[in-house]
Amino acid sequence: MKHATHETISDHWAALLDCEPASVFTFGASVVASDTGSVAILVHPEGVVVSAPPALTDELRSALSQRSVAPTTTEARDVVEAAASGLVDSDDPAVAEVLGPQFVGYCDDSTFTPVHDEQSPVGLIEPESLTSLRDATPTDEWDRSGVRTDDDGPAFAVERDGQVVAATQYSIAHGTAGIAVVSRPAYRGEGNATRAVSAATAHALDAGLVPEYRTLEEWSSSVALAERLGFERVGVSLLVRLDETE
Repeated sequence: MKHATHETISDHWAALLDCEPASVFTFGASVVASDTGSVAILVHPEGVVVSAPPALTDELRSALSQRSVAPTTTEARDVVEAAASGLVDSDDPAVAEVLGPQFVGYCDDSTFTPVHDEQSPVGLIEPESLTSLRDATPTDEWDRSGVRTDDDGPAFAVERDGQVVAATQYSIAHGTAGIAVVSRPAYRGEGNATRAVSAATAHALDAGLVPEYRTLEEWSSSVALAERLGFERVGVSLLVRLDETE
């Protein structure tokens, strides 16, 4: 990817983690204070950056000076639990939930490999037109997809047999376009999601944005989709939600 793309990615994560861009992809471990109420972790090839409530930063720095945060839910939970253990006046766990690990990938016009299919064209669609797709998708899958019928972000759909079989939508933040995707269960495995993501990616690049694709590592087919289109992995992210007593 181009140097300017990497700069946008660094600025994006600096805003998400509430730190300076120079602190994001540096060597070793970096811990910054944030008032978000959760612990955000980005593991990258050179090290790890952690954003945490001020009360946890000293303990996390101490823990990370002795070990690295591996991109697993167990390791993240263990490290944060240890840092928070002396701050919670309760027998309840300090950690409520760990989300991830999540593939974090980006592309630009130097890496993007578009996919086309004249038999299944992809077109812009109004988000509210995706209600039938929403209704055909298991609720938990729809919620995790990030696609929303009440969002005004650009949405794209692949139509087959008179119905939407896959859709993407992207949201803009700090010069990036975060792409969400969902496909109709009965039409999976046909490449529809790939074509939809390809169209959204092309649209975002034309708008001068850096396309971002995040998905759970365990969803290997979703990771493969991103890599096929030219999204390059920059790291793995986790979000540790703390118990309300924290």
